[in-house]
Amino acid sequence: MRGGRVADRLAARRLLRCARRRPRRRQGLLPKGTTLPNTALFVAYIGLVISAFTAHWAHYAIKIDDRRQAYMAFATTAGLGLLFVNAMTFCWTEIGLGADSSPYALHMYSVSVVHTLLVIAAVAMMVVVGFRVFGGSFTPRNSEPVAAAVIFWDFVVVAGVVVWWCLWFLEGGPG
Repeated sequence: MRGGRVADRLAARRLLRCARRRPRRRQGLLPKGTTLPNTALFVAYIGLVISAFTAHWAHYAIKIDDRRQAYMAFATTAGLGLLFVNAMTFCWTEIGLGADSSPYALHMYSVSVVHTLLVIAAVAMMVVVGFRVFGGSFTPRNSEPVAAAVIFWDFVVVAGVVVWWCLWFLEGGPG
């Protein structure tokens, strides 16, 4: 019984010593001399967030059986997705790091390229569903494929917000 109490006290002392130590300043992964194009990244991801609203506009247009609005909404959503892809390629060029130049570069490219491929897949899905809307395949009672495309688009947008926060904002900082 006594040995357990001694061990508890020793563990508590160790915890207190660890808590009293000054935390070390976290060193970022960003290589020295590398700056992130924060403005371009922010505009790219804001455009992606706005595209979530246009995707829902497309679904709403099908629900109220307004084909004209649906065409505009699908085109706007796909266009904003392609603008995001273009902005990401611009940002990669501006950063100027090779994938094997640092651990940050490898991490940055692996995460951001996978997310960009997801955006491309979502754009392709919106284009296919948009053409089916153009052909008259969907009605207000039969709009599940449009809802599925919008849900996938929402997933891509939420993943984009997480990528922006974790990869770009926390490492590059504002400004």
